[in-house]
Amino acid sequence: MAITDNGRKLRKLKISKINLSNPEAVQLIIELIQKHKNILYSLDLSWTLLPAASLLIIAEELSEIPQMLKSLSLAYNCLNFNPVTPDYQHSVNFISKLMAYIDKSEILNHLDLSGMNIPFDHLVHLAEHLSIAPCLMGLHLSDNGLSSEPKVYNKMLEIFGIS
Repeated sequence: MAITDNGRKLRKLKISKINLSNPEAVQLIIELIQKHKNILYSLDLSWTLLPAASLLIIAEELSEIPQMLKSLSLAYNCLNFNPVTPDYQHSVNFISKLMAYIDKSEILNHLDLSGMNIPFDHLVHLAEHLSIAPCLMGLHLSDNGLSSEPKVYNKMLEIFGIS
């Protein structure tokens, strides 16, 4: 399946609560991003069952065009940080690419990474990059274990300068 040009310009894309776990789905998403990269400002792919490999491909694409999105939601697409699983390296690389995207972006003002199963050490590294993002006004990290582990919660407050 390919994207056809109907002359319409896409500014906000919300595809949520749908199964996008097959490899062809991520290619369509990348095509949409590339086709509308000059005007697309909001991307919501929450609850789409995107595997870590697909999330990595999306993060790689976004890091190539960091001044595109003001709002990004990848919430409830679970990463897997168990070293014996095939998704482990994709998950680690996704976090790394996402941090590179955040470092380059000067317009991202809303990010939702809720429910992505991001462990403590990766959450801290990510938060260090997010805390200096120039325009970030809204950040959602719920359901990543923040409230269940006081050390994580306290470290996150410290990173963001909240006491």
